[in-house]
Amino acid sequence: MKINIAELIKNDSKHIAFDQQCEGFVSEYDYSIRTPITVTGELWYENNILKFFMHVSYIADTVCARCLEPCVTEVSLDLEDDVLHEDVLEAYGADFDIKELVRDQIILNMPLRVLCSEECKGLCSICGCNLNNQTCDCMSEQYSNSQFAALQDWQSKSGKE
Repeated sequence: MKINIAELIKNDSKHIAFDQQCEGFVSEYDYSIRTPITVTGELWYENNILKFFMHVSYIADTVCARCLEPCVTEVSLDLEDDVLHEDVLEAYGADFDIKELVRDQIILNMPLRVLCSEECKGLCSICGCNLNNQTCDCMSEQYSNSQFAALQDWQSKSGKE
């Protein structure tokens, strides 16, 4: 996804719009990106600075943070930044490669906590069963056997609500 910025540097009032599909991203993290990734945006040059705005959208396969079941999430990012044109020319030459920039932003902006649904009950903290699919009696047993069972009714006995 290289964009030639030589014309931008010559002409301050010119804007370059782009709409590209990006493929081939491999993640080392707990999600995989479905392809293609859609990248639309605009580059322009202003006062010795290369400015850009990009909208990135993609779908990722990941796991639910509560029940650990596979789920899908749609991600949409709006990125806006500027770079000194000398830094761009030094790093890329006249061809500005936005693929690395997009890859870095995807990694930085991937949601940390994805849920399969807002109503997800998660896993039982004692036996580990998925509470969305089955029920267990672990929680009632925990309070009856707990050393803190006496505190279970504390709020109602003290009259505080």
